[in-house]
Amino acid sequence: MRSRTLSDDPLQRVLLVVGLLAEAVEGAGEGDPGCLLASYCYEKDLMTPPVRRILGQALGGWRKRFGAALREAAAVHPPRAPVDFDLLADHSNAVIEGAFIMARVLGRKGVVAAHLREFRRYLELLFEG
Repeated sequence: MRSRTLSDDPLQRVLLVVGLLAEAVEGAGEGDPGCLLASYCYEKDLMTPPVRRILGQALGGWRKRFGAALREAAAVHPPRAPVDFDLLADHSNAVIEGAFIMARVLGRKGVVAAHLREFRRYLELLFEG
């Protein structure tokens, strides 16, 4: 993970992941924003049991990795409020997927990156105050 090479502080690594993701989405070009995972979810005929299992594994993998990173950050920077780290990791996915939907509906470039930056600010407030 690139963030590990950029910082020794676990909170800074979490913030870097979200910030770098915002940069990547913003620099993705002019194409129609979207997510392959969401595309499969929208198409009833594509959501077969094997596809559902694969997508569930992808979401579970993100929850495990990002949740672990959040726990590491909390060990050094205790959050200002009680946190369910798995739910917070899932929330990051909800922010991303919801932002892709908003970008498509509104036809506005930059929506996904803006929501990721807002989620990053939320994490800063939660962990740093």
